[in-house]
Amino acid sequence: MIVLSLTCLQMTSEVSADDGEASKRPNIIWIMAEDISTELACYGHPAVDTPNLDRLAKQGTKYENAFCTAPSCTPSRNAMITGVYQTRTDTQDQRRGGVVLPDAIKPIPHLLQDVGYFVALGCGYNKKTDLNFTTQKPLFDGKDWKEREPDQPFFAQITLYSSHRLEPHWSGGWAGIRKRSTDPVDVSKVELPPYLPDTPITRLDWAEYLDSIELVDSQVGEILQRLEDESIADDTVVIFCGDNGRCHLRGKCWLYDGGLKVPLIIRWPEPLAEENVAVQEDLVSMIDVSATVLSVAGVELPEVLDGRPLIGSQAKQRSEIFAARDLVDEVMDHIRCVRTKQYKYIRNYTPENGYRECKYVCNHRPMWPEIQRLASEGKLTETQQLLLKERKPVEELYDVVADPHEIHNLAGNADYAATIKDLRGRLDQWLKDTDDRGLAAMKQSQKRKSSPNVVLILADDLGYGDVSCYGGKGVQTPNIDRLAAEGTRFTNGYCSASTCTPTRYSLLTGVYAFRTPGTGIAPPNQPALIPAGTPTLASIMQDAGYATAVIGKWHLGLGKPGKGPDWNGKIAPGPLEIGFDHCLLLPTTNDRVPQVYVRDHHVDNLDPSDPLWVGNKKPSDDHPTVANNKDKLRFQSMRGHRDTFYNGVGRIGFYTGGHSARFCDEDLADRWVDASKRWINDHKGEPFFLFFSSHDIHAPRITHERFRGTTSLGPRGDMIAELDWSVGELVDYVEQLGLTEQTLFVFCSDNGPVLNDDYIDGSVKMLGDHDPNGPFRGGKYNVFEGGTRTPFITRMPGTVPVGVNDQMVCTIDLAASMAAMLNQSGDTFIDSENVMDALLGKPNAKGRDALVQQANGGWGGFAYREGRWKIARNKGGAAYNANLRLKNSPVPELALYDLQEDPGESNDLSGQKPELTERLNAQMEAIMQRRP
Repeated sequence: MIVLSLTCLQMTSEVSADDGEASKRPNIIWIMAEDISTELACYGHPAVDTPNLDRLAKQGTKYENAFCTAPSCTPSRNAMITGVYQTRTDTQDQRRGGVVLPDAIKPIPHLLQDVGYFVALGCGYNKKTDLNFTTQKPLFDGKDWKEREPDQPFFAQITLYSSHRLEPHWSGGWAGIRKRSTDPVDVSKVELPPYLPDTPITRLDWAEYLDSIELVDSQVGEILQRLEDESIADDTVVIFCGDNGRCHLRGKCWLYDGGLKVPLIIRWPEPLAEENVAVQEDLVSMIDVSATVLSVAGVELPEVLDGRPLIGSQAKQRSEIFAARDLVDEVMDHIRCVRTKQYKYIRNYTPENGYRECKYVCNHRPMWPEIQRLASEGKLTETQQLLLKERKPVEELYDVVADPHEIHNLAGNADYAATIKDLRGRLDQWLKDTDDRGLAAMKQSQKRKSSPNVVLILADDLGYGDVSCYGGKGVQTPNIDRLAAEGTRFTNGYCSASTCTPTRYSLLTGVYAFRTPGTGIAPPNQPALIPAGTPTLASIMQDAGYATAVIGKWHLGLGKPGKGPDWNGKIAPGPLEIGFDHCLLLPTTNDRVPQVYVRDHHVDNLDPSDPLWVGNKKPSDDHPTVANNKDKLRFQSMRGHRDTFYNGVGRIGFYTGGHSARFCDEDLADRWVDASKRWINDHKGEPFFLFFSSHDIHAPRITHERFRGTTSLGPRGDMIAELDWSVGELVDYVEQLGLTEQTLFVFCSDNGPVLNDDYIDGSVKMLGDHDPNGPFRGGKYNVFEGGTRTPFITRMPGTVPVGVNDQMVCTIDLAASMAAMLNQSGDTFIDSENVMDALLGKPNAKGRDALVQQANGGWGGFAYREGRWKIARNKGGAAYNANLRLKNSPVPELALYDLQEDPGESNDLSGQKPELTERLNAQMEAIMQRRP
């Protein structure tokens, strides 16, 4: 421990911001290198050449045992810029914004500004802050110290980004740095830790990391030279450190020394030069550097500060350091540790997560696929297999002197019982003293695991082959693909009908729609199809204590029987009478009138002086229709959609008035996403169920202009891109709130695809090699597989495994499945089956054995699938849209298909297997005739 002389301390601490002595304060430059451990020449690594940092260490003090409080940048930087443990301020997660700091905690830049400092960010280098909190007052005064007033002291935070594992498109990444180097690191001199396999790929990757450090060193040299050139080197404290450990496996993201131990070099100017000792071996937490900055700047140290000055009368030697790991990107883990000079104790609160890496690691570290390859070939040593363990020990104890790579876990060794007991006690006391917010959130999350949040995203008219994770070629859907990559993608996921209204009816009620008359495609003034008080998916979740909302397309009717919606008064019954607390609806579907939102019980933003009228007869001769607006049409219509003309499109039905309430088609997705985020935020502290019912990709296909022309498929493809954006916004927002592992996402569609759905929008002409129904036949309006087999994905990291599932599940099953999960009665969901174990991907879980499929309400066909066999019954021997063209095609009135051998349903086997055909037909008929 070094104690600053009394005169030096007085020089800084007795100067106030307004006594004209601010200029006597030293300048302070804090240089943070990204993702860097102690692989510097001055730290004993001869393979790397770091002359500038070596010189800085020789002129100043090199700290041998400096540790971050977190192994990733955001929480580590949050702690450093406040001097307070990130777990105390609820900033422990990687890039989860929106935190408001307690009034007692002021960021370091603000405290420095208060005593007269000019605070700069970047100074010609990276301006990264990466904080989870925002402040009303700007954190920094400018982007370079040259902007300060004459003789004004400055504090500059500079990030050197080269050591961060760069994306290849950023100047070629690490490989590009190596290519531009005049003297790249010799791969033969690289020293790999024993937990990494020694292969050409790992050696080259490590060498490129060292090349990036050499670039960092040259940038440090530039900064030091600038100080000399401006004659301010003797007035400036220079601090160099890492923001967390190296970006290699068992480094960044983990509480091993590879993730926490960082270089720390400080060069003290006059009159603090006596503090420049060659080596300091005391334990240092990086929040101590924060306290040191304030101390040498003459700032009175706030009581809430967790850091301790490294010099001065308040300096106090540490006997241990503490660190924490929580959310990193999409992977939630909870790990805490305490480390002394000799021992490290790690406690894993979620050992079942194993050593799961985030997708950033999997995609950007060449060692990761290399290790997986070697594992598959049985070529990893026992030590190297540590990286792939599916479960972590609850406790880990390492002698970091004898075992610096932390390989040999001593937690179960009786010889170390006293040591582990001592370290447990220290860690427990720290957790209590800091009121660990991360662990509090974990306990709340675990409490809610049995009742997770549910976000149900229902697409409209989306085919099995319309998304890239199901083989779609014409448009990329990275956000839907992400759900699949982080969850379970079902290959036998169904909706119960090939049109929207019956599917939506069955999804909510758990009852096949054909059992209820009038459940075909609903007209604009349709009364509520689901009577008030009917048990539904929403009501059982409401009864279980969930906040519930439906936002998006409804198309299940509104208002009293025989009357329909009272557009100018209270619109009921509707969603709020069957279990939803809140709704923001498109009342029908957007090719029908009216183009207004219904919020809860009323038309949103309706002006009483301009009442809304909706009907099925033309209200006046001058009413805007397609006939008198042909020159303004965005899309021509083949035969329908010629009643009201609005926003360049013909609609079914007529309406007048309500002008202030009308929306533009282009804004639907944005409005619903924004409303969903607001609602989720309002209910993030309780279990919630959000039914996000998108209108994408139903006709008329009018997207927001930012999606227009972004795909080769025309408006239909652009609308798929808009749908994918909506999915990404919801997933990202849930992640931002730290609710990823508490939230079950279910993604599906209300029916299969249709191309020119009466509107001629180029969907056929611009189709190219894109196949909307994938390997299947048919689509919307018929009972071929393409009509009801759609994308179906579940995702809940930590609960739902990553993979592909062949079990048969259906949208109608969500009601019974959720009821079972929440211990609610599902007795009225007579056609819904509990397939929750399959939806959650539990081992050996089964889906449903058989399923009835229907086209629409009073017309179309029915089908019945049992295992590999399916019968299709088409009334009149015709099927509409059977080949994705809006016309009737001749088909057998009763056909039998073997879906295992003939997924495209091209070979009718009913003549070859009459008994099987008759048995399946009888079974379907028995189910259809069964009454509640």
